[in-house]
Order: sequence, then structure tokens, then C-alpha cells
Amino acid sequence: MQEKQKPIAAFLQGSSPPVENMVWWIEIPAVTYCRALLAEGSAQSLQDAKVRLQKLLQTNQANHNILHSISTLSLLAIVHHQQDRNDEALKAVERALKLPDSSDIIQPFVELGAPMADLLKHLPKKEVALPYAEKILAAFSDAEPIVSASTPSSGAQADSSPPQPVSPSPTPQPLVEPLTNRELDVLELLAQRLQNKEIAEKLFISDETVKGHLKNIYQKLEVGNRRGAVAKAMDLDILTRR
Repeated sequence: MQEKQKPIAAFLQGSSPPVENMVWWIEIPAVTYCRALLAEGSAQSLQDAKVRLQKLLQTNQANHNILHSISTLSLLAIVHHQQDRNDEALKAVERALKLPDSSDIIQPFVELGAPMADLLKHLPKKEVALPYAEKILAAFSDAEPIVSASTPSSGAQADSSPPQPVSPSPTPQPLVEPLTNRELDVLELLAQRLQNKEIAEKLFISDETVKGHLKNIYQKLEVGNRRGAVAKAMDLDILTRR
């Protein structure tokens, strides 16, 4: 994992590009830099990506750049998701869906892969443009992710992945309420017999957040403890799908 991270680290050690207006037909260095920060996956790099993306969003909105406002909000949503701030992630997705003249823009969502699909599935149905969200979700079955949240676009051609587990495309689960990607990550680490503190370190979240995920996992799997959760997940063939 450390060897894979070297190209990302080298890229981030260079001069960071300025926040400037984004032109749709060229690669955007400032966005590539944010993708690299997301790929690095540390608490500090995620915070840096968040601040930079918020500045980019202000610039795009000031210039009425709808396409790149959507792209920036989508990437910002994934940063929030990786920080385990799912409420903020969902708000960012909602903002992107509600932008004017945006209902035909699909690619910025689809290229972010499974984490974005998971967020779209958990949007508050009463507050968003549901047909638009459904159109994006339908596109996931027709396209492979072009640039995942863990891979920088051109300008940082690196074979890399963030240090925390990243789930593949969502697969059906035999549960009334399926486990989220982050809950699946926690469950996978449970199967490795890691303790709460170790899981928190692996996923860059707090011990309390781990406890919250465990509570949800137990409830959805209808079990009362860690061993029962792993056994039930294996019986249902959930863990082996990952």
C-alpha cells in the first residue's frame, strides 16, 4: 500500500494549483489536486480537499458554471462521505441535483462510482429531484467508473487507492434494509477480528462513529454481537461478495 501511495505523495508535494475559473474542455489542475488529496485519504488531506473544493464551488457559482458546480459538489460529497459526515455529503448531492438546467448532466456523478451511488440511494426522497436521481442511478449499470474517488485524473496518472477500504459497485443484499458501503467496510474489518479502535484507525473515523455503525449493523442483521454479525453476514453471502 505504501508503494502505491508514493506517486500521489510526490504529486501533492509539488506546487498546488490556484483556484480559478474552470473550462469544461480541458483538464482542471485544481480538481486533479483535490482528487489526489482524496486519494491520499488522510484526515488532513481530506480537510484540505474540502476547503479547496468549497473555494472552487464559490468561483464556479460566481461564474454561473453549472457543469463544474455539479462536478465540484459531487466530489465534495465524496470527501464528506470519506470523513464520515454523511449528512453533509447528502446535502452536497442535493445541492448538485437542484441546480438549474442540470437534469441532463450525468457523468460527474457516475464517474465517482459506488460511494456516489450509495449516497443517491439514501437521499431524502421528499427533498430532491427524484427523477433526476433515478436517471443517474440507472446510468451506473451502463457505465464503468471513469475516474473513481480514489484515482486522480490526467495529471496524476497513478496506480493508487486510499488507505481505507473502498467498496465496489453496489450488489444486491438479502436484507430489508441493505448495509451501506461504510457499514460493509466495518463488517469486513470485524471479520478480521479488529477491535473498535483498530477499525477507527483503518477507516479514519472516531471510536464513537464505529460504535454507531456497529449498532446499525446489528440492527439490520438482527444479531446482538460482533461474532453474530460476522456469522450472519457469511450465511447471507454478504462478506464473500466483497
